[in-house]
Amino acid sequence: MSYAELCAMSNFTFLTGASHAEEMVTRAHALGLDAIAIADKNTFGGIVRGYGTARNLGIRYIVGVRLVLNDDAEILAYPKSRV
Repeated sequence: MSYAELCAMSNFTFLTGASHAEEMVTRAHALGLDAIAIADKNTFGGIVRGYGTARNLGIRYIVGVRLVLNDDAEILAYPKSRV
């Protein structure tokens, strides 16, 4: 059975996430996860570091973002393309 964490937050989500994106990817790999998505609040800040580590370790990195709206509603979004 495969599993992927889809809503983790890195330290780019200030006062909430504690770990660097590359640390989270390394830990996901050590736990045997097939993939990880780091979805920080209103930022794609951890993408470059997380993706580079994932590529080196052979784990799938899913780009995500947690959009926090004015009424505090949250939406997890996963872009389908780079354009």
